[in-house]
Amino acid sequence: MKKTIGFLVGTFLGGIVGSGVVLLLAPGSGIETRTAINEKFLMLRSELAKSISEKRVVLESELKELKSQ
Repeated sequence: MKKTIGFLVGTFLGGIVGSGVVLLLAPGSGIETRTAINEKFLMLRSELAKSISEKRVVLESELKELKSQ
């Protein structure tokens, strides 16, 4: 159990350190990098919301069909 927890903590910390290094070595300025990250986040959020609403419509129609049987 200790090995598993140690591995997970190491993986998490490695991801954080790696992310920091990537941001420091990014070719754009800080403002450009933050803008790009923010735009990507907003795009992913809107795609997720769209996917959720589409799936909801499908599930609601399946539920309505099952209730009518």
